[in-house]
Amino acid sequence: MSEEEKDTPLVHEGWDDIKDMKRGCTDCFCILLIVIVWIGLTILGFIATGVITNDSIPAGNPNRLLYATDYNGHICGTGNQADNPYAYYMLDGTTVICIDKCPTSLDSSTFYCKSDYQSIADASPVFGLGLTQVYHCMFSLTTELTLNRCIPNLSDSDITKLTSAGYDIPDVSSTAGSGWFNSFIGDVYNQLGLIFGFGIGIATALSFVFIYGLRLPGLLTVVIWTLILSVLVLTLVGSFLLWDLGETYSSDGIHSYYESLTCQIFGYIGMGASFLYFCLILILCSRINLAIAIVKEASRAISAMPLIILMPIIQVFGVVCFLIIWTIYVIYLAASGDIVEKTAEYTGAYSGVSYTYKTLEYSENSKYAFLYMLFSWFWTSEFIVAFGQLSIALAITSWYFTRDKSLIGSGTVFWAMRTTFFCHMGTAAFGSLTIAIVKTIRAIIAYLQKQAQQQKNKLMEYVMCVCQCCMWCLEKCMKFLNKNAYIITAIYGYSFMKSARVAFFTLLRNILRVSAVNMVSDFILTLGKIFVPMSTVFILYLIMAYDSDVSSTSSGVISPLVFTFILAYFTSAMFCEIFGMGIQTILLCYIADEEMFAPEKRFADGSLQSAISKTAQAANSNNNSSKVIPTTSDERIVVDDNKNSRKDDPPLI
Repeated sequence: MSEEEKDTPLVHEGWDDIKDMKRGCTDCFCILLIVIVWIGLTILGFIATGVITNDSIPAGNPNRLLYATDYNGHICGTGNQADNPYAYYMLDGTTVICIDKCPTSLDSSTFYCKSDYQSIADASPVFGLGLTQVYHCMFSLTTELTLNRCIPNLSDSDITKLTSAGYDIPDVSSTAGSGWFNSFIGDVYNQLGLIFGFGIGIATALSFVFIYGLRLPGLLTVVIWTLILSVLVLTLVGSFLLWDLGETYSSDGIHSYYESLTCQIFGYIGMGASFLYFCLILILCSRINLAIAIVKEASRAISAMPLIILMPIIQVFGVVCFLIIWTIYVIYLAASGDIVEKTAEYTGAYSGVSYTYKTLEYSENSKYAFLYMLFSWFWTSEFIVAFGQLSIALAITSWYFTRDKSLIGSGTVFWAMRTTFFCHMGTAAFGSLTIAIVKTIRAIIAYLQKQAQQQKNKLMEYVMCVCQCCMWCLEKCMKFLNKNAYIITAIYGYSFMKSARVAFFTLLRNILRVSAVNMVSDFILTLGKIFVPMSTVFILYLIMAYDSDVSSTSSGVISPLVFTFILAYFTSAMFCEIFGMGIQTILLCYIADEEMFAPEKRFADGSLQSAISKTAQAANSNNNSSKVIPTTSDERIVVDDNKNSRKDDPPLI
């Protein structure tokens, strides 16, 4: 590389297209580290599945999970119980015996018992009924086969017989509701095409309509300011009415003095809060207008790249692929415990009588293996999320810093994904690692909290609860900071640590702008999550209610509408996540644009241009105004117009 190329600034004056930036691979060590973690996960999975033999962690037997384990620790359907693959439960609901087939009728003279008691029950039904009370036998019930287990499926007549015999067996068949349930499922099945067509297809179209609608002149401004002022008016009116109610209470001779005083106090508190809210509106007035302009620009950017909607789909595909492999490893690891016999005592009438049962216990090595599996899941899932956030940030940044917006299209999304993959995967790995560590600590705290509950150690339980709350707050803060760090990486090409530092101080010195943008964007995203599913369900209702061909194939409209609403909500939430990332990216691009370039060379246009113009006019009215000149380093040069001299200032952002 020539000296001239080394001195070429990453962000330069006349930056017509962010794609022309020379990006290097950032945080390469972290991508190497996550690959090592995946290799370790694979080795651990091979050990759990028995491909690799290791004395520290025995190979798992999934049959322990697929088939039940009987009272002797034998797995039904294997070994000496190979001819008895099905689990049958005693009255306690936990003690299991293995049988060859599930009973299909209620018969109080037929018993399934532990091996030592079968002959006794066969000799006399009276003895058999007595043995059921101590969980040594169980009479024949009407059952259905579910995952190699005989689950009771009692009819009304069965329940009547058992109740008359003195057995309190819960009604699990719900025969009164089974007809409604079957009808519910039948309607869903018959209208499956409409449900998916509207829940995904129409909801996607309405999401684009919602985003396009935000660009209509004046619409977003009117909606936002109407909401903000409505909150003020409602708070004032409500406070006054509460105070007036207190005055009425004081003179009606019915209510006590304290009731009247309480209403008046809360009325005054409401009025005070209204005054503070009004002051906040005055302070944030210009920032709210800027936030509205940023939301409009984010809408324009996403509309220019409609294929950006593929990003969540790609992320889900990546998570599913990893989850399949990870789940197989975890199942084998969960089935690798040692079967241990334990002794317990009956409660109630048989208190003091002991019995034995078998359970799975895991060694310390197995517990650490579970923790490693959990950590690898946290890191990989967060890594996939970070990849998507970085790709979206790169696409939106490219749109913002391109003067000719006609050059931007869906191809930009694929460019952003490719650039993220080849240049910034390490940054995604670094950021996701911080979240994975916090999540793993939270999982450990949850485990310790559960242990404290079992040991009835209230002090430790409360301490763990406080720690859990603190770690939850830390996780939320880290996710917010990471998202902004990825945006800084997209703009400047910095590594994660530098991007996180730059993002933190950028947000800190623009705290009012950030607050206003978050307030406006949260409202817009919530509005979108309500508008899209409600509109989708309303259109489907009109079709199902008034189209005879559709209504004739359904017994009702509720179940299709419910499932359509759920699908449409997740579809709109997917759009809102992209939109939220776009809004935050536009905000940081705007700040970078304002700090890097002179007003006439900035990239903002439309409503953002007018916001920058107002800022520039305010700056020019200052006698000590200064200009920011991009340089070939990480510093900015401030030119003082009064002194005509240059001085070094802190880093650009």
